Amino acid sequence: MPGLAWACLVFANQAGVQAVGSSRQQQVLFVCTGNHYRSRFAEALFNQKAQKGKLSWRAISRGLNLVPSQHGISSLARRELVQRGVSSELWKGEPKALTEEDLEKSDWIILMDEAEHRPMLEKQFPRRADRKIHYWHIGDTGEMNPGKACREMTRDVEELL
Repeated sequence: MPGLAWACLVFANQAGVQAVGSSRQQQVLFVCTGNHYRSRFAEALFNQKAQKGKLSWRAISRGLNLVPSQHGISSLARRELVQRGVSSELWKGEPKALTEEDLEKSDWIILMDEAEHRPMLEKQFPRRADRKIHYWHIGDTGEMNPGKACREMTRDVEELL
């Protein structure tokens, strides 16, 4: 599977945008439900790998339905990121809600679980039918074993790069 840079170049060419030679840093947006586990894991891992590879990409993450009692990053994601040697600097901060501006400013948008997140996105952003939106199939903790989910997200992030 081609990497993210290739896919965005194809998308940019289809949209009539000049992507080659652009000095603007490109942005990938990872979206899950609460911005506490899956999207935060993918964001931190992507940013570590993009930095190491000296790529002009950065990731952000957001949630479609934040839970006020959840703060920071989940202990599951934290443990898996530590095991992968990802700096805690890359997963600091509180969960953030998805906005229209996030969608507009992002070059590549990944929702973590199509069955769960497509209906939520369509309800909150009904006019959003974008070719830059893509879906993975990473279930939440009640749907998928966290170890398996993190392995699959790691594989998916590596395929993007």
